[in-house]
Amino acid sequence: MLRFRQGGSQFAIAILVFNAVALYYLYASNSPNQTSSWFSKDGDSLVHQSDQALLAQQIATVTATVTPAAITTVLVTPKARTETVTKLTTLTVTAVLSTTATTTVTQTQTVDLTPRPLPSPERSGPGFCDICGPLDVYCRQYGSRSYEGSNTRFRRVLRKALAGDPIKIGILGGSVTKGHGLTNHAHNWTVKLFQLLQELLPMSQIEVVNGAVPATGSDYYSMCFGEHIPDDVDIVIIELGVNDQRIESNAVSYEWLLRGLLDLPKRPAILNIQVMALEFDTITLGGDLHTPIAGFYDTPVLNLRDMLLPHILKNVPLDEHYFYVYPNDARVDFRHVSVHGHTIMAELITAYTQRQLCAIEEEKTRPNKFISEDGKLPNPDEMEDVPRLRLFESYNRTKVTGKLVPSCQSVRTDKHPLVPIETNGWKLWVYEGNKEKPYLMADKPGDYAVFEVEEPFFELLIDKYNRVATITDKAPPGKHNLTCEILPETTDPDGGHQFRLVAIDAA
Repeated sequence: MLRFRQGGSQFAIAILVFNAVALYYLYASNSPNQTSSWFSKDGDSLVHQSDQALLAQQIATVTATVTPAAITTVLVTPKARTETVTKLTTLTVTAVLSTTATTTVTQTQTVDLTPRPLPSPERSGPGFCDICGPLDVYCRQYGSRSYEGSNTRFRRVLRKALAGDPIKIGILGGSVTKGHGLTNHAHNWTVKLFQLLQELLPMSQIEVVNGAVPATGSDYYSMCFGEHIPDDVDIVIIELGVNDQRIESNAVSYEWLLRGLLDLPKRPAILNIQVMALEFDTITLGGDLHTPIAGFYDTPVLNLRDMLLPHILKNVPLDEHYFYVYPNDARVDFRHVSVHGHTIMAELITAYTQRQLCAIEEEKTRPNKFISEDGKLPNPDEMEDVPRLRLFESYNRTKVTGKLVPSCQSVRTDKHPLVPIETNGWKLWVYEGNKEKPYLMADKPGDYAVFEVEEPFFELLIDKYNRVATITDKAPPGKHNLTCEILPETTDPDGGHQFRLVAIDAA
């Protein structure tokens, strides 16, 4: 048992810098007799409706009806890239034309794959703006399984990038986003996303800060997000749907997290990416509690599980494809998605970004935006505002919930590390030797540690599940000493006294 007594370095940011990789878009001929069909690339995503065999990666296959009696198969092989990332190369296409006659004709032609506007005068912008058309590769593969909202903040940031200004993206997540289940850091979805966005927005310098912490959820981040991403972010991407599990107290913390992030100095756009885990008692997890809260705050949600899991349920061996498999004993880690899951996560966010770029482009031809003349409906600019009340409080006609300005001391950050001003028996300890899961730990009666905290409200985040214990919400403003001491009493069936501390936060 623990007793509490109350009395009167710069954060190193890792910037991911990689060479941008070209996005190759397959240009379909304007011939009225030609049609196209999409197939999966090496199992990285859904297969064709007829569940054809997975094709080799980097090979795109297109079927086209030339005449009623002829079938064309086209194998596309990219040549070397051009020097600039804003242009796509020209590919050489070899077509084998087989007819019902006994003769076979082979011909070679050059096809320009540079994205070009659709012939319709009503639409402008890149080719992928033809939703699910021949150049909208991601829509053809994944469709859209998401809540997107008004996208007001996100489009504001994209306009900034299109103008050539730099943008900064902060990412909060758990072990999936940290890279567990990967053997190569370059396969992390955050790295892939950086590459895809830099290709999509070559005029802007993009910085990505991965602030993921394993075994961590909204209860920690709601007060300690500032320890892991900078305050001047333009976009924050949240991946906490698995670690929050389906626990209402974590949903309360998630709402506080959204409010704290939305009020940061640059009023950043928030984007939620939800993954899947299949080792818990239910498939539904914390992300299913996040989604309605995200909708209330107009923050988009992209969901890997809803897009992919129905297909896995029909094709069970694919679970080993999309989750990490331990190399030594071939066990499947149903908590951490594999490189294929990471790839789709990055591409889902890129597809969402493309849709917003298309909407911005369309605004140029349709500049008149909605204005509510009588004020009974919200104007688009109002969607950036943070609601004055939380969902987890009762309705009140005048109350305004104050801004959350948290402070945090944590063993998982160098910015404000959790260091006692006095201690006896408490020491730094890591869970199962994993340096990414450190704790302050004590295990003997009489062990104590004294911490200096400030603000009228403070709480502890304890043990490896980051359970929260609120110490007080009535302390007067100012500095206080918080003493944590191990008592002889214990509820451990084995008589143990071990206690782990992750952070002390205040607001």
